[in-house]
Amino acid sequence: MTIWTRALDSLKLLSETVGHNLTPQIHIILAQLNKKMTLNKKVRESVMGVLNTIEERGGKDALEVIRQKIPTYTSIYM
Repeated sequence: MTIWTRALDSLKLLSETVGHNLTPQIHIILAQLNKKMTLNKKVRESVMGVLNTIEERGGKDALEVIRQKIPTYTSIYM
């Protein structure tokens, strides 16, 4: 596993654990996630999985923040 993969796994676990409490801080990491998503398809799929978890646990507020930073993101509820 690479550092990047472990960081994504940690972020997903953090989101699952703290839920909506992570929402005020996710704007900080979304720019980096957006940059990495453009590198290759495998990374994009991993990042999308993490974003889906953040949205699921963070609700509408998290979705708004994600869409501000990553306009191409599609909600899991659509």
